[in-house]
Amino acid sequence: MPANHNELLKPREVDIPPGYVFVDVILTAPKAFIARKWAKEAQVNIESDKLQKDLKEQESIVEVVKTTITTEGRRLGVDSRNETGRFKKGQRCQIISVHHHVFEKEVGKFVIIFKVSSNSSQVWAYEDAVVKFRINRNGRKVVEYDPKTVLSLYNFDQLHPDIETGDIQDERAEYKI
Repeated sequence: MPANHNELLKPREVDIPPGYVFVDVILTAPKAFIARKWAKEAQVNIESDKLQKDLKEQESIVEVVKTTITTEGRRLGVDSRNETGRFKKGQRCQIISVHHHVFEKEVGKFVIIFKVSSNSSQVWAYEDAVVKFRINRNGRKVVEYDPKTVLSLYNFDQLHPDIETGDIQDERAEYKI
């Protein structure tokens, strides 16, 4: 027997999670192939179990942080309803920050709020741009691009109300031809 087979006979220190059993056996080649296949499947399952356990721990940490933030906000007198009052449907706002560096070109653009979600401190908004029209092949004027059809989700912290205009957009004014 070669030396590397003797190493298999020595007990190894392996972290075996609950529900699994470590088996060290000598098998024929065809049966060893099947055993290796089972070992790979078991390893995948073990990794999956570890990830699910880590995910549950992170979810519990998030819940603790949410509770702490809510408690601290109440203690400091911060009311999310007052924060929601800064934003109204139809209000023009400027994007002051983004969640990922890929979207940095969006900073400085103006958006119109379509919907305010006070529970999540977020707004649905569309770009403050004019509706573009074109003439179709029948000679009729049709909408080519309407910015209201593309909504994006923004956190309250990412927007700054446009104080200079301060106007609430009149939805009927955009479609005058």
